[in-house]
Amino acid sequence: MDATNVRVRPARAGDGRGIAVAWVDSGRYYAAIYPDHFQIPSGDVAATFEQMLATGARPEQCRLVAEVTGEVVGYIAATLHAAAGPPEGQFTATARRRVWVDALMVRASDHRRGVGSMLMEAVEDWAKRRDAATIELDTFARSPLSVPFYEHLGYQRHAIVFRKRLS
Repeated sequence: MDATNVRVRPARAGDGRGIAVAWVDSGRYYAAIYPDHFQIPSGDVAATFEQMLATGARPEQCRLVAEVTGEVVGYIAATLHAAAGPPEGQFTATARRRVWVDALMVRASDHRRGVGSMLMEAVEDWAKRRDAATIELDTFARSPLSVPFYEHLGYQRHAIVFRKRLS
């Protein structure tokens, strides 16, 4: 597969199975590198995604899939957030419109083929059309795949999330 065979389009009913494959592959990847924090999803993941897709995206949501020859191989979801309040009262980027990438996943067999980059580019275009000032996301800091991917796209490490297991 090369990037010219990939088509990015809005997610719709019927895409749940393909999204579920990418979701489970992502769980498998992260569970392998940090099993204390991640797990491999089980159950009817496709039905869960189909149910979500049936509700349709709200205007502040972006849900896209990447497909190759009609088969869904990747998914991205992002949300546009309004400014938190008057800019003069803020000290962070929350003073401006911003987009948060809720999830990005690509079927394991299609990693490193440009699918994730195309999905991110499509969300960036969507965000620009909505006058967002920034795009933010999080990823697992110890991931040898996702951290370099986002840095290659021009994203910079910005914050540290602390975690303490209580049980």
